[in-house]
Amino acid sequence: MPSLPRALPKVRAIIIGCADMRVDPAHVLGTQPGEAVVLRNIGGRITPDLLEQLGLLGRIGEVAGEVPGGGAEFHLIVLQHTDCGITRLAGDPGMLARYFQIPEGELKTKAVTDPRAAVAVDVAALRAIPALPRAWLISGLVYDVATGLVEIVIPPAPIRTP
Repeated sequence: MPSLPRALPKVRAIIIGCADMRVDPAHVLGTQPGEAVVLRNIGGRITPDLLEQLGLLGRIGEVAGEVPGGGAEFHLIVLQHTDCGITRLAGDPGMLARYFQIPEGELKTKAVTDPRAAVAVDVAALRAIPALPRAWLISGLVYDVATGLVEIVIPPAPIRTP
């Protein structure tokens, strides 16, 4: 009987990116099939729904007996981009507040109109989650849709230092 494929073959990274069709994380970062789990949403943002997906992925790895990445080689990448559609929603604070599941008064903390600041906000949010292994690497990138260049906003570093 043939063996079943592993639940997380060769996974080395989780890339959190935007749903925008111009920003395909595999193309932007040059990943190959099996090298990364890609989670995409509006703005490539850390939201309660995305955090739930991360938790489910972790649980899948536990059940399958495969912890993604196995330690320091594992990389969590926040990839946002210029000219993002989410910036056009800045005039609809009610919709954005529902998306982030926060009060409207806290929307400024999400830096919706500035992709570099938003990357920093989202990386900080992930670093604040104690359940994420401290040895994992985390970085924050901004892809410029006009030039095709990727800017490293937050260089790769362990999620938390010991």
